Parts: sequence; structure tokens; C-alpha cells
Amino acid sequence: MFSLRKQISQLDDISATYKHLIEGLGAVMDSVVKHLPEAPKELLDEPRRQLKTIRAGVQPNLDKDGITDTRDRFNTAVEDYGKRLTGYVRRQERETMEILDLLSSVADQFAKRDKDHGGRMQSIARKLRMLTTGTDLAEIKWKLAQEVEQLERAMEDMTRGNTAVLQRLQESLVDLRRPAAVHASSLQGPAVPRRPGRQCMALFSVRPADQRARTLIEAFREPQDRLEAISATEFGLTKECSLPDIIAVMEAVTERLRQAGFDCHAGAAERLRGEEATDLVRRARESSTAFAGKGR
Repeated sequence: MFSLRKQISQLDDISATYKHLIEGLGAVMDSVVKHLPEAPKELLDEPRRQLKTIRAGVQPNLDKDGITDTRDRFNTAVEDYGKRLTGYVRRQERETMEILDLLSSVADQFAKRDKDHGGRMQSIARKLRMLTTGTDLAEIKWKLAQEVEQLERAMEDMTRGNTAVLQRLQESLVDLRRPAAVHASSLQGPAVPRRPGRQCMALFSVRPADQRARTLIEAFREPQDRLEAISATEFGLTKECSLPDIIAVMEAVTERLRQAGFDCHAGAAERLRGEEATDLVRRARESSTAFAGKGR
């Protein structure tokens, strides 16, 4: 009789132990679901739902086969989430490097377009490109913030420089006008002293850009000057003179073209040391906004 009671007691202990093991398994699964690494909602929702569904099947009456099946399904779901998260992190790293490369390319382009700040921008571009070889995202983030700050300062300096140039051009229009330089009925341009080594261009956008328009501009060209068709509607007159002098010529030509019935807009620029011809044309074209409406 005593032996039977002992066996019954042991069965009760085994049953209680089994119940505690099932509860422990459920608690472990709850902890895993609760502490899954953070990820975007669309990445986390489906695995979390699957894990909760598997967890809900862990009941006190779960047998050995049920425990094995539950374990395998839970492991598979966690492994799938891990693969998704790893892929997401790698995409983020790749996109971060692509953004860094893009920023360095932007800095390179500004370096090519602005001679005064070229060295500074090239240095920033090199440092940004070096960051693409890093693996520590925290360090990359810290260094990127430094280079972006330098890039912003360089852009501010470039903007101030461009503003100062435009202001000087506008002041030249007011201070250096020559009322007697061109008579309304004359084709003779203003006298311009030669300044060897200082090359300036006046760019005229004329419609219609026909031979008659070219002839009118040609009247202001001296033997040592160069007149060329820049595009289908643009003519460039290049002289060796100062910027105020080329502006005076530009105004005289523009006035003559408008009197002859042409729609004309013009700009002027002085060639910088080592500047390519295409950059000189671009700056002359951009400066036309500073002269818009003048002389009408």
C-alpha cells in the first residue's frame, strides 16, 4: 500500500514537473517575441505574427511530438526573421555608401566649376569617398557630419563670392556708363583701351539670329577682337580689355540691336586665370540676369 502511494506521488511530481517545463518553454518563447530586434514595421509584423501563433499552441497537454514540432517551427520563424533583418542591414549599408559616393561626386563637380574653391571642395570629396571604405556606421556617421558641415561652409563662401561679383557688375552699370559712347544712329562702338592679358567676353542672345544681326555686332569688333557664333541664337564678342569696358561695349551693341528691331539679351564676364572657354561662356550667360531690363 505504501509503495502504491509512493508511485502515485511520483506521478504527481512528474506531472507537475512536465507542467512547469511547458510553462518554461512558453515563457522563453514570450521573451524571444518581446525582445526581437527593432526593424521597420513591414519587416517585423509578419514574423511576429507567426511567432505569436506558434506560441499560442503551447498548452499544458502538449505531448512530446507536439513539443518537437513547436520547437522546429519556432526556430524556423526566428531564423527567417534573422535573415530578413540581415538583408535589411546590408541594404542600408550599401545605400549609405552610395549616398556617400554621390555626395563626393557633387563636391567634385563643384570643384571643377569653381576655381577659387576647387582645392577645398576636392579635399571634401576625397574624405567623403574614403568613408565608403569604412565598416563602422557610428564612425561613418560622425565623420559624415563633419564633412557635410565643411561642405555647407564652402557653399556659403561660394554664394557670397558670386553675390559680390554680381554686385560689382551692377555697380559698374551705374558708375561706368558712357552717355556719349554710342550715338543712336551710329554703328561706331565706344573706344576701348586694350588690356593685354585681360580677356573679356560679351555674349548676345539675339532673335532672329540672322546675318543682319551679326553685321550689327561686327561693327563693334576691332581687328584684334574675336566674334563667333556660340549657338544658334548666341554671338560672343571677345576683347582684351577690362570688365567695365566690355560692359560698355555690351550696352552699346544691345541698344543698337534693339533699335534695329531685334530681341536681345546680353551678359559679360572676365576670363579667370586658367579658365576654360566653356566656363567663360557659361558665366557670361549667367550674368545676363544681372543686366535684364537694363537699357530698355
